Amino acid sequence: MSNIKSNVLEIKDIKLEFIVKSGFLSKHETVKVLNGIDLSVIRGTTVALVGESGCGKTTLGRTILGLYKQSKGSVIYRDLFEKTYSILNCTKLELKKLRKELRMIFQDPFSSLNPRLPVFDIIGEPLLMNKTIKRSQLQEKIEKALIQVNLPADSMRRYPHAFSGGQRQRISIARALITDPQVLIADEAVSALDVSVQAQILNLLIDLKRELGLTFIFISHDLAVVKYISDFVAVMYLGKIVEKAPVKEIFENPKHPYTKILLASVPNPNPRKRSLSKTVVSSGNHGAMGIFKVTGSNHTQNSIWSFEKSGGGGRSYAISAGSGNRFEGEIDLDALSSNRISSTAGNKIDFNAASSVLP
Repeated sequence: MSNIKSNVLEIKDIKLEFIVKSGFLSKHETVKVLNGIDLSVIRGTTVALVGESGCGKTTLGRTILGLYKQSKGSVIYRDLFEKTYSILNCTKLELKKLRKELRMIFQDPFSSLNPRLPVFDIIGEPLLMNKTIKRSQLQEKIEKALIQVNLPADSMRRYPHAFSGGQRQRISIARALITDPQVLIADEAVSALDVSVQAQILNLLIDLKRELGLTFIFISHDLAVVKYISDFVAVMYLGKIVEKAPVKEIFENPKHPYTKILLASVPNPNPRKRSLSKTVVSSGNHGAMGIFKVTGSNHTQNSIWSFEKSGGGGRSYAISAGSGNRFEGEIDLDALSSNRISSTAGNKIDFNAASSVLP
């Protein structure tokens, strides 16, 4: 048997592009969704993937399961007997066997359950598909799974519409547990639930992790939830992991500017501690750094822009984007609302701070 400190997943240089077409006669374009992801997951821990919508969190989770075969790079899964599998190179038959050990809990408990099937068939289907159990033994196994998620055994004869949102998510968790997995990928598993129900589901996941020795990849944009459930946090931005560290270090001593901005964007429930004015996060050799939208001169981009003192003195700054764009002009960093600056080429550029930069 493997040591609990071994890596159950090793993800190296994962890259994924989607081909998009904007119109009937338009040319195909490629969009980089994942751009060089490296991540190791220690057995028995919970790793949270956090970041804004569209940064690639869910896509990475599905890539780990082998759902996107066009991905480049490697995803290595190590089972309890230290046997390794390269998921992106597995055949369909090999992937089918691995589905028992790597399972997913989906975001929406309403659409992820088939309304035409009773709970018995919904939970039992993975076992029947993999032919790992006789139908005569199925009821006992399903009863055990329902009890594990704190649902009565007689729930198996009812249909999804008869349950609340929290109960439906418990059914989804039972379906994931039925094959005795090693890794569970929870994709926004509590975001569609009420706050009180969220706490119940989170406590359930923590109990299951402790009792069954599970490994979780927890995808979320809710930093309070992430802080509560996670051991490690990987911060994603534009298809890359920009920072990974233990949860305490991420929240108390973030290193990357985007992580600082992400943490600062969380509203403070204490009105006495709220700041009425926007601020900009300091960062290393840069004067300041933030996420803004710049439009004009055929350029529209949401990106991390850094500010550095320019030679002009006063409030003159050189403004640079990660893509290499560089502009110079007058800007008031204490009143980032709507400013117009001039680029080095002399073109006028509208510079607007996004409302969600910092509270």
